[in-house]
Amino acid sequence: MSEILNNVKRINVIVPVYNVENYLKKCIDSLLEQSYSSFCITLVDDCSTDQSGRICDYYHSRYPEIVSVIHKEKNQGLSEARNSATRISDSPWIVYVDSDDYVSKDFLKNLSDAQEKYQCDMVVTPICKEYIDQVGNSTRQEESSFHPFEYDREQALIELCYEKQFGSYAVSKLIKKDLLNKYPFPRGKLFEDSYTIYKLLFECNKIVCIPNPGYYYLQRGGSIQRSTFSKRHYDLIYACDEMIEFFMSQNMTYDLIAAGYYKLLRSCNVTCIHAIDSGNIDETYQLCKKYIAKYQYEKKLELDKRRINIKEYICFKSLIKSKKSYLTLYKINKMVRKRK
Repeated sequence: MSEILNNVKRINVIVPVYNVENYLKKCIDSLLEQSYSSFCITLVDDCSTDQSGRICDYYHSRYPEIVSVIHKEKNQGLSEARNSATRISDSPWIVYVDSDDYVSKDFLKNLSDAQEKYQCDMVVTPICKEYIDQVGNSTRQEESSFHPFEYDREQALIELCYEKQFGSYAVSKLIKKDLLNKYPFPRGKLFEDSYTIYKLLFECNKIVCIPNPGYYYLQRGGSIQRSTFSKRHYDLIYACDEMIEFFMSQNMTYDLIAAGYYKLLRSCNVTCIHAIDSGNIDETYQLCKKYIAKYQYEKKLELDKRRINIKEYICFKSLIKSKKSYLTLYKINKMVRKRK
């Protein structure tokens, strides 16, 4: 591990790194170009087998006052990469950035300014997805524009479930280090963020959501969402189940628990679509039905029609009804998309 920075910065940007040599320089350069100054960067090389580790060392040698590097002795995954850097950080605030993403020059300034202005416990923001096609051309979705929202704990958790402005991802959030040490990311999980972010929000009294400060989330072939289906993708469903149980154990309101039920149905739908495309729908559907029944029949939860659109409502109802009706709707939607 390189020498730990002596001068404490307000924000530590932690970047887990694993085999991203084609994207890493753009990520680090965007951080070094920040208009904000009180920050440092910790690059965590998780035993990369390409040139990523050398790229990390190059930036540390050029910017030793800003960039530090941790070289893991063995590959331990994204969760431990984040956790290990967070544990040794001296900064009171943490921002996570994925090593194949990049940010605008005012990214950290916007997050820090919002925290100071509103004196909140966490700053959250939407991400902006950028799609890369097979020949390398990029298309960026339209960036969000709205007035900042102030949420209390329950309002923020409901928003987390419906994902209208922000979601369960760890990136593009300004988070207190003390909270992250209390609720570290679980090791060995595919969707580690979904197991963690709701617990962090639960500990906050005030959360502020600001318009997109410029976090560009690269959608590429090797990402989790676009990878080949495996049973590890069930982690998304298991995380929702744990979240709803957590809400119930804390005697949270029906509206919040129902929001958790919506997130479960949405996660089941995403997982089933992935399983259909990979030929593993039978087992996946049975698993989804098990968890849906747990909350639909045992806990008597229903969808809040005011918060979801008609397409989602029809999709979720077909998912609840039967595998046959769900697959029929899936085929119809696929045909419609092909015609467009």
